[in-house]
Amino acid sequence: MKTFLDIFGHLLSFHYYSFDRIVMRGYLFSLDHCSSIVYFFKELHGVKEITKQVLSSRTKDYQSWVEAYARNNHIPIIWAQHGLDKEEYVLTYQKKMIRASKTGVYFIFKSMEQEITFRSIKPRYPTNDPLYQIIKRTYSGFTHYYFYIIDPVLGPIIVRIASFLPFVATYWLNGHSYMEVKLKQSGIRFKKKIMHLPRLKILLSSKLSQMDSLVTSSSNDLTIGPIL
Repeated sequence: MKTFLDIFGHLLSFHYYSFDRIVMRGYLFSLDHCSSIVYFFKELHGVKEITKQVLSSRTKDYQSWVEAYARNNHIPIIWAQHGLDKEEYVLTYQKKMIRASKTGVYFIFKSMEQEITFRSIKPRYPTNDPLYQIIKRTYSGFTHYYFYIIDPVLGPIIVRIASFLPFVATYWLNGHSYMEVKLKQSGIRFKKKIMHLPRLKILLSSKLSQMDSLVTSSSNDLTIGPIL
């Protein structure tokens, strides 16, 4: 691709007002490597022996927090059945949230999926440190949480968080939803169809160029990830 761009780049033109589906993958850099896990537990938390139980305790704490969060805020939380169209299922809850002019989490799905995590293995042979455990990066299946959210800036978004260290997160945003929020805030009339905005009552090219760039913070904080 780089060679292609080097040769034909001056002939290419790309113009697009807003990307449709945007997928971002996030992770905690300080917990992304085996050595980072060792440092996190031993140096920051004073844990001398990083056993399987030590690692799983972080998962249990986070899963308990999610269940309590859903219960205390009256948010439905269920297991996603195989083949279920999750976005279609939550649509009724989303519309209810929007009609009430509310923001925040309105639904949580639990799903068993594969993701990167870590495991603790006892050495086969004795070492100088009797508490030494081998921390190995592995790929395993475990519980993931899908948080369905109405954001005051981005509109409807989805955040998936893995419940095992390093708590990998995936974010699904929709550029058209962001445009919809900005149009409403600007008082611009429009007609929306599924996944696109075909008819605007006024010319958008000049108006869109005046809109603010994507805001990195919302008006109210929302915590759904693990507190480390």
